[in-house]
Amino acid sequence: IYIRQGELKLASEYFEKSLISSRASKHPTLIASTLWDLAGIWENLGNYNKARHYSEESLKVYREIGDKQGIAQTTYGVGWMYFWPGDNDAGRPYIEEALKLAQELGNHYLIIYAKNSLALLKTYSAGDTITAYKESQKALALSREVDLTYGIAYSLLALGMIAFAAGEYDKSQQHFEENLALCTQI
Repeated sequence: IYIRQGELKLASEYFEKSLISSRASKHPTLIASTLWDLAGIWENLGNYNKARHYSEESLKVYREIGDKQGIAQTTYGVGWMYFWPGDNDAGRPYIEEALKLAQELGNHYLIIYAKNSLALLKTYSAGDTITAYKESQKALALSREVDLTYGIAYSLLALGMIAFAAGEYDKSQQHFEENLALCTQI
């Protein structure tokens, strides 16, 4: 409830207590998922170092128990926690691994997010907006094919960012407006 109300600091306090209980239970899936939830809270609070710490610990637990879906999700999360503060080179291998796992698992949601994130990395690290734009267009097509609204929204956002970086401001504005309309609808 506190997360939905935007009371993230308060939510983090409850999740910290939950983590203590989870660790006491010695139930690895519960520990890993609680760590993952804490990572999400701290990401939204803008503390990417703390979010990455929780993501990395969650990933370690998922690897120990061999939970491929958990590994794929948290691997992406760790990469994302490097991306936001701008350490693209450190984040790229994680997102690439997450994409590979997502493809093996048929996890369309994660495939779409990883493809868009890698496209943004190509844009901001290598300045390769042409390849990046094509990759995000593929992610958008997959999002529409599997009717994944959040994937469509993220793809439109990525396309807008890539077009902006390429100096294609009209195209960028069009993608941002489509994204805004869809997010407002959601």
